[in-house]
Amino acid sequence: MLKRIAAILLALTLVAAVGCGDTDESSKSKKNAESADSSSNAESSQTDESEDEPEEQTASSEIGENGAKAVYKAELTFTAEENGEKVLFDDLYGKHALHTAVVGLVGAPVEVNYNENRIKGGKLTFYIDKDELLGVRPDALMFLFFEEDKQNYLELSDTVIDDSGELTASVDIDSPGVYLLVNKYTWLNAWGAGLDDDGYEEGFVPGIESIAPSAEWELNEDVGDIIKLTDKDYLMQNVADDRSAVFHVSTPEQLASACYYVNCCKDYMGQHPDITIELDSDIDLNGINWSPMGWYMAGMDNRFKGTINGNGHSIKNLNVRGHDDAGLIGISFYCKVSDLKIENAYIEGTTCGVLLGEDISSTVTNIECSGIVNGSEGGSIGGDYHTKYIGCKANVIVNGADFGNEFFSYGQKAAARAADEFGRPEKLTVKGSKVIREAGLEDKYDNLGWSVSAGLERGAEKETEFDLSTVFDKGEYTVELTAFIDGRYIPISEPVTVIVE
Repeated sequence: MLKRIAAILLALTLVAAVGCGDTDESSKSKKNAESADSSSNAESSQTDESEDEPEEQTASSEIGENGAKAVYKAELTFTAEENGEKVLFDDLYGKHALHTAVVGLVGAPVEVNYNENRIKGGKLTFYIDKDELLGVRPDALMFLFFEEDKQNYLELSDTVIDDSGELTASVDIDSPGVYLLVNKYTWLNAWGAGLDDDGYEEGFVPGIESIAPSAEWELNEDVGDIIKLTDKDYLMQNVADDRSAVFHVSTPEQLASACYYVNCCKDYMGQHPDITIELDSDIDLNGINWSPMGWYMAGMDNRFKGTINGNGHSIKNLNVRGHDDAGLIGISFYCKVSDLKIENAYIEGTTCGVLLGEDISSTVTNIECSGIVNGSEGGSIGGDYHTKYIGCKANVIVNGADFGNEFFSYGQKAAARAADEFGRPEKLTVKGSKVIREAGLEDKYDNLGWSVSAGLERGAEKETEFDLSTVFDKGEYTVELTAFIDGRYIPISEPVTVIVE
């Protein structure tokens, strides 16, 4: 199906006219292969097998000599009235300003020229060097065709990607002209092609076949078996009009689908939608390579901010390996998890835990964890900042040693160890919007600091008090004093609540 995309701005048109240097007549003349024998075009190599009957013919040319190396060969397979028809391919990268500047361009724009009276079209194939894709997923590739008379690009949605051997992109064409590959997600995002008022494709169910629903995650994280297990029909049934989702989960496939939605999908404002996961039965993940639910990089915030209700059920044989923030949940922010058992887990990473790799300000209620954790910061939860624990139990081996039933997170155990070694200082006191501490604590600890609610860290080496009203809006905040112990910041005071009015 062809969808027309108005992609030409007046300014770009003027630049293209200067950059290309073609007149209308010269551009038209290129379309006639009989008069296109100039040295600027690469004439195809092809075999003439018969003078009697037309047979399928193949023409090809090396591409990429102008600097765009992702596409290294263009090929046209066709039939014609006579054998030996010429097909010419011209690499336009850097030679034509408009086509070179196409958003999401992958490889070189290629002008395909032949005699339309003798060749009625064929299958155009671009051969692609995977090492030159620079992170673009093969399945994100799509052909565009430039309609010269309308000054429009057409999206060729019937592009076929073959990654079984040499990576190729093919499309059936019926006219000569300029063809180019783009990252379709980048292209659609930039031009808003065929989108509804909320920024989605017409008829699109958000979070399922979204513009770049999984590109960021797949390019930056190990996705494990999640995409392979994801049931998109199940997703479509659970996503509401406001982009929120409630998943009732009974199978590994359904749990993986919820994980996919957490890690890939955002609403039309670029925010993470509300997500609730309800376990309706026990789930066995034996043999599945799990990818943590929730992740974060600079500029890419897909932390888990939803709710998981275990309803007394268990997740068994969870297996997570090789992630910086590893666990059933990778990174969370103000989430809620309750009434869940995680049994016989194996977690391997950096900051890692059976339930959670790293958390900020979440509430964890009636959780039981058992399993093996190997990482620099490990427990049932690895890194925790202002996390609330209610009725949680753990039986976890961390780096070959019993973690201790009295601790649920690495942070809890490290704080207890710091208190044993240094002694917990007197409680902080609060006066209005100010938090006041005793002087001299910097003599005991390295890098003393204030820690406020959502993970904000502020140095406290020279401060005996901190007035939150100077840096925070009205509201209620939790404040702790922290110090750098055993490779991370550990709370060394009881938390206090401060109200900024």
